[in-house]
Amino acid sequence: MQPHWLYVATFANGASKIGTAADLRKWNRLAEQGAVTARYVARAADGRVVRILEDQVTRDAGLPQQIRSAAKAAALTAPPPETTLEALNARAAAAVRELLARAGGDGFDVVDEQWQRPAPRPSGTRTRTTSTREPTVFGSAR
Repeated sequence: MQPHWLYVATFANGASKIGTAADLRKWNRLAEQGAVTARYVARAADGRVVRILEDQVTRDAGLPQQIRSAAKAAALTAPPPETTLEALNARAAAAVRELLARAGGDGFDVVDEQWQRPAPRPSGTRTRTTSTREPTVFGSAR
C-alpha cells in the first residue's frame, strides 16, 4: 500500500477544490493542475481511504472535486492578490480539517501541511514518462 494525501487547492479564480495525490506525486500533482496555493489536510494509509474522505468532504463541506480548466485559465489574466488566495485556502483547509477531526475514523491522520510549488524544470529536461526509444513499427524489415 502507498500513502495518499488529501488536499485543498485554490486556483487563480479563487475557487477551491478537494483532491487526492499518491505519495510519490504529492508535490507535482498540484503544480500540474495549476494551483496557486494548497494545503494537505489528511494523510491516508491507502488510496481507497483517501477517496472516501474526498467524497465525504464534497458531500459535507461542499468542496468540488474538480475546477473547469477554462475557469482556471480565464482567471490568470487578472487574478486576485496571492494573499487573498492564501487566506481563502487557509479557511477552506481549516474547515476540512475540523470536519475530518469530528468525523474520526481509522486509516488516516489529519494534517496541516502547506504545499510548496516545485522548482521549474530546466528546458529540455526529460521527465520520467518521456520515452527515449524509437516507436515500434510493425511489419518493417529491421
